Amino acid sequence: MVQAKLEVAVREPADRVHILDLRGPITRTAEEPLTAAYQEASSGGAETVILNFGEVEAMDSSGLGLLIALLARAQHQKQRLVACGLGVPLQQAFLVTYLDEALEVYAGEAEALQSL
Repeated sequence: MVQAKLEVAVREPADRVHILDLRGPITRTAEEPLTAAYQEASSGGAETVILNFGEVEAMDSSGLGLLIALLARAQHQKQRLVACGLGVPLQQAFLVTYLDEALEVYAGEAEALQSL
């Protein structure tokens, strides 16, 4: 069985704001594409990085670990990391792991952008 891989597209809708559009599962195989996209956004001078989970199919414990590592990296670089577009299963995962307290979470991209 071939495991689907995470695809990440990077956009800059406003100055110093980058959105990472996530598509697919966030599992251990997501480390390379997620890290590369975050690095691209950071090298572009991002002060805020919005993780758009609108097309994320699933996330396992390895994926949660990747998000925690990404959050630590953002904090170290004095960047704001924001999440949006979480489906119900991901909302529950964020709630159980307290990621919803570590990250600002918004219903959609428009709300996340308005919070800036």
